[in-house]
Amino acid sequence: MFDEESKRIIPFPRRRRSPPVTLEMAQHIRKLYRLGMMQHDIAAHYRINQGRVSEVVNGKRFPE
Repeated sequence: MFDEESKRIIPFPRRRRSPPVTLEMAQHIRKLYRLGMMQHDIAAHYRINQGRVSEVVNGKRFPE
């Protein structure tokens, strides 16, 4: 990306990383999902990727 006036490169903002999912978070995520909360809503609540929620719900991360 270039700044047209000064002809210099403008850096892209750094990507924000999701916080790591802990065992306690995983247990609460499963509980919220069993109560009927949608995965994308759970992800928004914890500010994590929806894929992480899916991994927890399907037992790929922190299997029960």
